[in-house]
Amino acid sequence: MKYLSTSFTFIALLFGAVTAAKADFVNPFSGTYGYNTIVFNDMKQYGVNDVEGQLAVGNNLTTNGNFGVNLQAGSRTAPAALYVGGHLHTGAAGWQVKGDVYYKTGTTDKPGGNQWWQPPVADIQSGSGQILTNNPLDFGAMESGLRASASTLSALQNTVGVTTSFSGVESKINVGGGQQVVNIDLSKLYNGSADLFNLKITGNSTTTLLINLVGDGTTALNMFGGFELFGGLTANHVVINFVNVDSVNIYNTSIKANLLGVDTDLVLASGNIEGINVFDNAVFNSQGETHNTNFFDGGFDIPSTPPGPAATPEPSTLAVFGIGSLLGGIFLRRRNRNLSEKA
Repeated sequence: MKYLSTSFTFIALLFGAVTAAKADFVNPFSGTYGYNTIVFNDMKQYGVNDVEGQLAVGNNLTTNGNFGVNLQAGSRTAPAALYVGGHLHTGAAGWQVKGDVYYKTGTTDKPGGNQWWQPPVADIQSGSGQILTNNPLDFGAMESGLRASASTLSALQNTVGVTTSFSGVESKINVGGGQQVVNIDLSKLYNGSADLFNLKITGNSTTTLLINLVGDGTTALNMFGGFELFGGLTANHVVINFVNVDSVNIYNTSIKANLLGVDTDLVLASGNIEGINVFDNAVFNSQGETHNTNFFDGGFDIPSTPPGPAATPEPSTLAVFGIGSLLGGIFLRRRNRNLSEKA
């Protein structure tokens, strides 16, 4: 009986310790309604490009070239293939959408004039596609959730064993398996310039990687020259969080990661973004486009209490520790009584 009491006490105390150390699990893209490209404010498009998945723009969308949305629909479904919270302006060249379209004002800019008119249904390529008259989603709630997630992720510290190197030839990040976090101060890159050139990231098939790229609020980041993943690491397990980065210019490269830039303006000059991408404003130039081939399917453990002074335990934790202490006291009292009787 004594051994049973000892074991039970130990289990109760251990359970209490585990309860006190619990963490929250955060997937920053869980509330994106199925969209893989999200722009909080304005988006402008030039040249010939597309969003192969589904697109949500909080304010105005202006297209001035050949532009397509959801032309290669994947497994993710959204309330509307194209969602525009403000005006939808279409330019002289063609645009196509596969699926439903919603825009708040019901207007678009007809070439050669200033009259607002409804885009022809022929531009909606799906047989079931239609122009929606009722707002199909809560864009504000989606934005708030993404901003909160970005802030939470930005506070995570580097994990053990991370190595980085930056030069005029290439940038390297090496991490292990499991959850990994890398914080990069953009002011300390090669030659002090905010350039990520020819980025090579090595992990493995079990790695879920968060990269916080940290600027000073005015940082204009350039990403170019190549982007490669090694060791079994896949794009749908990589998140790049832009922290205090004013703008990012992506050109001549295919970014194989999910991008979270809630206060960052994107200029996609030429190249691709393979995963979910979130920005404040966006400009698509030349041949820049976003693909729907990879989506984030992981998450990050966020400590319920940050490092520092111990927080007050939750009532449930106190209860468990109380039970453990009570059982321990009973066991010690019985043990002392038995020793007294034997004496």
